[in-house]
Amino acid sequence: AARVRAREFVRRHDSEALRRSMRDSLDGFDPALEAALAAEGLLYPEMPREYGGPGLSACAAAAVHATFAEAGWHMLMPGVTNMLWKVVHHAGSDRLKQELLPRIARGGVHLAMGYTEPGSGSDIFAARTTATRRGDDWVINGQKMFTSTGHRSDYNLMVTRTGPDKHRGITLFL
Repeated sequence: AARVRAREFVRRHDSEALRRSMRDSLDGFDPALEAALAAEGLLYPEMPREYGGPGLSACAAAAVHATFAEAGWHMLMPGVTNMLWKVVHHAGSDRLKQELLPRIARGGVHLAMGYTEPGSGSDIFAARTTATRRGDDWVINGQKMFTSTGHRSDYNLMVTRTGPDKHRGITLFL
């Protein structure tokens, strides 16, 4: 059923100009298309209903994404956000989820990955960017590179080192 819905959406919205734009751009970003996908519940198919998504299964979501790929739709921006909203959903505070996930479901917010660092690549356990507590605030100090979709994103999910233990001293900041 999800694949049928996605195919029908592609049939209504696909064009040579859209495919060319997605192919030739750096990120395939098309705000009007994303708004239409969000309105149809196809932008983030697994987003739970409580946050404004359709709550489809992982299998149904894979069928939707495969349909867009078959159409030649390059969807980097929502693809990265799709990976990262799930981190927020599983590890974020209730307040953060209530504040952010409905905005993502509507297609109004994009997330970027702040993992890669000079000299350590995307090995999060080799992160050198530090986050140090100063009163009620955190001071983040370091460098990131290859920040996927950072040029258009509203938030960056950043890997930082908050303790000396290689595996337990890692904290994500949004």
